[in-house]
This record gives sequence, structure tokens and C-alpha cells, in this order.
Amino acid sequence: MKKLLLAAIFLTGILKAQDHTVQSIGYVPPHSYMQNNTFIDTDDIYSDPIPVGFNFEFYGVEYTELLIGGNDVINFNASEAYGFCLWQFEEGVPNIDRVIKNSIYGAFHDLLPENSSTSQINYAFYQTAPNRIFVINFYQVAYFQYTEITATSQIVLYKTTNNIFI
Repeated sequence: MKKLLLAAIFLTGILKAQDHTVQSIGYVPPHSYMQNNTFIDTDDIYSDPIPVGFNFEFYGVEYTELLIGGNDVINFNASEAYGFCLWQFEEGVPNIDRVIKNSIYGAFHDLLPENSSTSQINYAFYQTAPNRIFVINFYQVAYFQYTEITATSQIVLYKTTNNIFI
């Protein structure tokens, strides 16, 4: 729908490609990457359930805990704790038939957390009620089969607004 609307705007001439400026900005993550370790140091697994610290609403359902998957995904299905975290998929995005349902996909790629002494998958809580924030970090985690390349990303959940920043 967004692509269709954007295409309609450009076709009607309301906005033109030259009407904007591209500018490099500094990367400033909202929170530190060094936090409580999740102990995910094995390939393709989920953490044990981790308390979020507040009720987080995701598609109309409130959750108080989540699982962190080693492949940059958050899963609200507690039954998959310490289970296999998929890394490969065939479906396009978005797709209701996604293999990991009820989840927040970060960069979602095949990572190998046990490969580096500097890599961490961790989390932290910030602020006080009612402005609580839950932050999940994937810090310098090596790619599977390309272990000289690492990925760093952050997923931030906001209590008051239920916003998700990736």
C-alpha cells in the first residue's frame, strides 16, 4: 500500500525526485551495546524467557516476556524457549505465512554467536514507569560461513507507545 501511494504521488507530480536532499548522518544508537548477557553462545537457538519489565502490546496482545533468537529475531512464543531459531526462509516480506510467527525481525540473518570472543547478544532495561524501554543488542556477532564479517544491530521496545525501533 505504501509503495502504491508513493508511486501515485510521484506520478501525479506532487513530489519529484529532485525535491529532496540525501545527507549522511552519524550513527548514534539510542543505548549502549554492552549490557546483561543472554548467554546465547550457540548457533541457531532461542534464549530462555526474559522478562520485558512491562506489558508490551504486540498486535493487540500484551506480553511480559520474550525470547531472543540468535539470528536477530525476537519471539513471543514462550514454548520455543531454548529451541531451534530458524535462519533460512523462502517467503517474501511481508508474508502472513512467515515461518517464525508472533515475532519481531531485526536484520534477521544467519549468525554464529559462538565464533568470537567480542560478540555479545544482550539486553537491558531503561527509564522508570511509565516510560520504560527494553533494549536488545546484537553486538559484533559473526555471520555463519563468513566469520570475518560481523553484524551489530539493536531492537528497542517502548512501553508507553508500544513502538519498535530497529
